[in-house]
Amino acid sequence: MLGQQNIKGTTINELNIAGKPFDIAKLKFDVYTELAHVPQLVWNSLAADKNALHTSYLSVLETVDLKDIQNIYVIYKYNEEAIGITFFQKLFFTGAALTPYLPQPNNFIRKQFFNFVAKITAVIKGYILVAGNLLLTGDGGFNFNQNFSPQIVSNLLKAAGDYIIATAKTHKIQLSILTDFTAVYADEAVSKTLCKACSYNMFEADPNLVLDISRWTSFEGYKQALTSKYRVRLKKVLKESSNLERFEINLANFETHSNTINILYQNVMDRIPFKMAVVNADYFKLLLQGLNGKFKIYGYLLNSKLVGFITAFTENELYEVHLIGLDYSISSSNRLYNRILYDMIELGIEGNFKTISFGRTANEIKSTIGAVPERMICYMKHRNFLLNQFTGLVLKVFKPQPWQQRHPFKNNVA
Repeated sequence: MLGQQNIKGTTINELNIAGKPFDIAKLKFDVYTELAHVPQLVWNSLAADKNALHTSYLSVLETVDLKDIQNIYVIYKYNEEAIGITFFQKLFFTGAALTPYLPQPNNFIRKQFFNFVAKITAVIKGYILVAGNLLLTGDGGFNFNQNFSPQIVSNLLKAAGDYIIATAKTHKIQLSILTDFTAVYADEAVSKTLCKACSYNMFEADPNLVLDISRWTSFEGYKQALTSKYRVRLKKVLKESSNLERFEINLANFETHSNTINILYQNVMDRIPFKMAVVNADYFKLLLQGLNGKFKIYGYLLNSKLVGFITAFTENELYEVHLIGLDYSISSSNRLYNRILYDMIELGIEGNFKTISFGRTANEIKSTIGAVPERMICYMKHRNFLLNQFTGLVLKVFKPQPWQQRHPFKNNVA
């Protein structure tokens, strides 16, 4: 265990435990740097229905040994009773990785300005602490057994993060990031606490694309909800992808496809300009072994050759699309990616899920199947005051790339 710390000096002033005013002296947290030392029964009870917080998933992250990433675990307690948890990751970061997200204007003066910003941004480097999981989208990095307000949750995450940074003995942490909150964490109370009182810089990350499928009981019902234009599009995709054969990859057949899975996954990673964590086929195999059917892999064959795969977590009413692999040489001609998206909808409806989370990237394509953007809010702070001011200015430049949202349903039903 890294240590135990009382929470003091925070701006929490509205917290109630079981409906009663709290005594801040009784509020503390325990910090662990190894999962083996975490009290697993306590942790898993607080993880509740968030699969990605359960030790069965977190043990996979430790086993695959993500390169240069250290996992850190925090349990919050009130009067010695555990009330919440947060999962942190520590890693090395360089601002040069953000260059692809800078605007590329044609205007000479603006172009020179952004070239200058790129050079200055590259100076921002060092170890960072992220509250959340770099492999996942959304607020899956924390959970509490009380219905705390976003302001309280952000305060608790900040307090634990500050302690981890202050006690780091090697690889001093330069940046801290509270990541992937829903838009409710951008409200005035949270903003006032983190931005004004604690000098964090708020920024908007690429959105998560989600689709409400609770209204349909069959894929046919989904098709009928589409406008004629998008029904024609769907039929065309199904026709052009008819040579693809979908099948489930499980532990019995995994080794047969393991090498190709690595290649297809790397194909996708090579096209992503900014990535902090990369896995391999071992990660997928371990998830199949450890999650007891709550993790799925579907492969796509073309002439008996694996040309694509998609992975997904099943979490109560949520069907969460995870990582993907594609053979780009045949993807366009066989509408592979589009077919995968439609198949995810079909599988989600058949599984009686309520929502599909499609994650980031390819926003416009995902919107053509009905997915809508869910804003993702993050907060960042540099430990150096002057660099933190510069970080705030830079973050105003780095914004999600604009894209055109499509509306495929009749009467523009979201």
